[in-house]
Formats: sequence, C-alpha cells, structure tokens
Amino acid sequence: MKNNLVIVDNGMVNHHFILQATEQSLYHRYNFHRLNAENYEVCDPVQLNLAKQSSYKNVDVALHQVETVSYIDRTKKELGTSFRTTVSGDLCE
Repeated sequence: MKNNLVIVDNGMVNHHFILQATEQSLYHRYNFHRLNAENYEVCDPVQLNLAKQSSYKNVDVALHQVETVSYIDRTKKELGTSFRTTVSGDLCE
C-alpha cells in the first residue's frame, strides 16, 4: 500500500518538486495529492507554459483545486480540506 504525499500550494517550487519526485520514481511509493487554493494553473516562467496536471507524465497526481487545508490531526494522522476531502498518512512539517 502506498503512502500519501500531500503538497500544499500551487507555486512553481511545488510543481518542480513533483516533477523531480516523478523523475526519481517516487510515485511507486506515494500517492501524490496537490492542494491549490486558487482556480488556475501557475505559469512556469522558465518553460513559458502552464504547469498543468498533464505535465506529470504517466503519474497520478490528485489535483484538489480551490481547496484549502481546514485541519491537521496529528493523532489520527490525517489532513482535511475545505471540501471535506480527508487524506490519511504520515505528517511532517
């Protein structure tokens, strides 16, 4: 069973983190969840294109747009969002 890896924010740093993580085949160990409070994709100034979900070649990244973190419960090891999505797994800061 794969662990969940939650990436909060839609910035370019997090976009590049996911790209590098997929290049290192971390998708074999983790389910990626990307939370974005905005309703748009970010522009990659280096590539001059949009950092779209389709950028993550053959990797399932659950993109939660217009969702914010509403709570983190360290005891239950879960994170909840404004859309009542719950993601369980190990939490780190």
